[in-house]
Amino acid sequence: MSEDTLKIEISFPVKVELTQDDMRQLDAITGEICDRYEVAHPGRVMWAAGVGSKILYMPMTRDEELAGKHMEFDDAVFAIDCSEREDFKWPCAKCEFTQGDHQDCILDPPAGNCEFEPKSQEPRPIQERGLVPMHVYLSAVDGRQKMRAALREARAKVKELEGLLSGKPAEAIAN
Repeated sequence: MSEDTLKIEISFPVKVELTQDDMRQLDAITGEICDRYEVAHPGRVMWAAGVGSKILYMPMTRDEELAGKHMEFDDAVFAIDCSEREDFKWPCAKCEFTQGDHQDCILDPPAGNCEFEPKSQEPRPIQERGLVPMHVYLSAVDGRQKMRAALREARAKVKELEGLLSGKPAEAIAN
């Protein structure tokens, strides 16, 4: 394929089981793609920044949250979102300062007006870049999904109890 790919989609006609091992393998493939990008683009980093249920809505301000607009997820979709940026610790071939010390990254940079040029073509090892493979977080994703299911059950129970107290069925209260 070409370098024009921005998204990979897999749709199933019916619900299927996605195991922790499946998620780890998808994360590993994503990591390999990100690593290839970094080799082809010295001075840049790309990583899997978010993994889990697809975010449908995310409040951007405290006012939205206070108004009752909370994050919404589609638990039927497993999503991995990647991010990309400068590698702030990558050395410059011209001045020896790191990329994070250049004018594109900060105000009043120690590198002055030097225009960053990558020193080498080899990406630094993942441990040096401060990135953690996403499979480390998959157990947290599983826990979050279980917590959301428990929260849905608790909300349904609250509606049921409100119905008992008011004499109306829970379905009438939900509407």
